[in-house]
Amino acid sequence: MQALRRNPDVAAVGAIGVSDTSIVLPASNRRLRVRMLGVIPGMPGGPPIVQGRGFSRPDRSEAIIDSNIARETKAVVGDTVTIVSREGNEEKLYTIQVVGISTSQQFNLQPTIFLPYQTWDLRRPQTAGGSQSGEAVSYTHLDVYKRQVVIWPCWRPRSVA
Repeated sequence: MQALRRNPDVAAVGAIGVSDTSIVLPASNRRLRVRMLGVIPGMPGGPPIVQGRGFSRPDRSEAIIDSNIARETKAVVGDTVTIVSREGNEEKLYTIQVVGISTSQQFNLQPTIFLPYQTWDLRRPQTAGGSQSGEAVSYTHLDVYKRQVVIWPCWRPRSVA
């Protein structure tokens, strides 16, 4: 990423973390599968916000949810949502405050919740040893009109035999 940042033709570079999780639907306790993206506040990769605001700090338990999640959970700015994350063999529940709502941002056809990157890194699914199980892959998106590059590292789970 440093080499991209030094390129005079690139105005900004941002990283995105990608993982799968679910949100507990308050009325029924059912779960809604979502993509959870970690973005660096103020850098490329963040969603367009239609209600509320962006992240106040990179380490806060704040979320921007897409309009699909807002509709399913009936959450509004100021509410909290509960995300489910696996840590080893157990599930952990985390309460995150909704600070913004974005347009419909389906990432790989799933509703999307955005967290500050540092918060995402702490809340993403982990193995018992505190790391993800799988292989690292990364994708790059170049927006030549805005002169921005977005790189998202993510984990592809290893096949379970």
